[in-house]
Amino acid sequence: MTKAGKNQSAPLLSERYSMIKRRSVLKNAGALAALTGMTPAMLAEVAVPVRSWIPNDMMISRLEDLFKKRNVAGASFAILEEGEVAWAKSFGFSNTATQDPITDKTLFQVASLSKPIFAYVVMNMIEQGRLQLDDRLSDYVRPIGYSGTPWSQAITVRHTLTHTTGLPNWRERKEGVPLEPVFEPGTGYSYSGEAYSWLQEVVEAIENASLHEAASRYLFAPAGLEDMAFLWLPDRDRREVFGHSLDASGQNMPDALQFSREYGSLVLKIASRWGRELSSLRQADIRAINEVIEWPEGSTLADKPEWLWQLPDYALANAPSSARATASDYARFLALMLPDRNQPAGLISNEARKFMLTPQSERPDQPNMPSGIGWGLERFQGKLYYQHWGRNGASYTALSLADPETKRGIVAMANSETGGTFIDEAAAMLTGTPFQTFV
Repeated sequence: MTKAGKNQSAPLLSERYSMIKRRSVLKNAGALAALTGMTPAMLAEVAVPVRSWIPNDMMISRLEDLFKKRNVAGASFAILEEGEVAWAKSFGFSNTATQDPITDKTLFQVASLSKPIFAYVVMNMIEQGRLQLDDRLSDYVRPIGYSGTPWSQAITVRHTLTHTTGLPNWRERKEGVPLEPVFEPGTGYSYSGEAYSWLQEVVEAIENASLHEAASRYLFAPAGLEDMAFLWLPDRDRREVFGHSLDASGQNMPDALQFSREYGSLVLKIASRWGRELSSLRQADIRAINEVIEWPEGSTLADKPEWLWQLPDYALANAPSSARATASDYARFLALMLPDRNQPAGLISNEARKFMLTPQSERPDQPNMPSGIGWGLERFQGKLYYQHWGRNGASYTALSLADPETKRGIVAMANSETGGTFIDEAAAMLTGTPFQTFV
C-alpha cells in the first residue's frame, strides 16, 4: 500500500442488483441534493440501478470528489449486504503529518457508537442471569456526586439503556455538582452518557472485571471481534487514527492534544507499577491512579483541576464513548443485531435482538426517532431502521444504520473536524435515502 492517501475498494461479495424506481429517487432528490451537492440528474444517474447500497464506479468517483470538497483528513466505510460485509473503502490519512494512510485495519474512536456495544453486553448479562432489566443501579453502586434523592434511587438498567433516566448527557463542569435527574425516571427522554458510565460501574462490580474484560467475555470473544476494544492500548497505537483540525491555512493537522495517547501513557506507567494491564482497570482504579498521577512539565493536561479527573467522562475506558474498532468490524457488530439469523454460541438470543430493536421510549422533539435498547431507531417510509451517530470532541465522528428487513447496513467513520458533515453526506449518497440520522 502506497502513501497515496486513497485506498482501493474491497472486492464485492454480492453482484445482486435491486432496482430503485426512478420516481422514488426523484421524490427525495431535493433533500439528497442539498446534502451531497449533486444535482437531481446526477443522483438519478448513480442510483438507478444500484447494487443495494454498494456503490458503482460513478458513485465512488462522486464520493472521492466529496471527500476532497469537504477537506477531510481520513475516513473509512463498510457496507452490509444480506448481513455480510460486502464492500469497504478507506480515504485519506490516519496521520497527515506522517502521511500514514487509512487501511482496512485502521482503528477509529467510534464515540457514542460505543453505547450499542455496551447495551449488547448488558443484555447478554441479563439473559445469563447476572442482573435484571429493572434492577436499580443504586442497589449496586453509588456514583461520584450521587444525590440520594428518590429519583436518583429509582434509576434502573432499563431507564439507562432507553435514555429515560432524567440525567444529563454530562454534568456541568463545576466542582461538587450533584448527579441528579431533572424528571422522574421513566417519564421522559434524556440522552445521558452519565447514566451509561454509572451502569458501567455496576457491570464492573457484578463481574469483578473491567469494562473491556466484560465486553470481551460477553461479546468480543464469542463473536470473533477480538480486534475491538473499549480503550486506547499501546500495542495497537500505530493502527489508531489521530484526530485532526484545520490550521490557519485550511490544512488538516494532527490535534495538539491527542488525549487518549497522552493520558493513556501516563496511566500505563502507574498501572505497570501496580502489575496491572491497562485493559484490566476499572473506573475505581482509574480514579485511584488520578490521585497519584504525575503530570510532565508542559503537559496540556496538568492545569485541569483535581476534581475534574474524578468525573467518568475523563476515564480511559468509558462505556458511552471510548470503544475502538475498524469500520468493517463495527459493521460485523451491526450485523449481529439482525433478527432471525444464526449466531455463534455465547451471544444474545433472537428474542433479545428483536427486543433491543423495538421502540422503548419516544422523543417529543423527534417523533420518528424513538429509542430502542442501546440503539437509536428511525421510522422512515413505513419501515423501522436501527442506527447510532457519535462524536468525540471535534475530531472523531462515526455513524451506523441498518435495515433489519433487507439486512443492509452502513458504517462510516472519520478523524477530523470536517468529518461529521462528510460522513453524513456520504451516507445519504450511498444509501440514496435522506435518513434523518444523516441530517
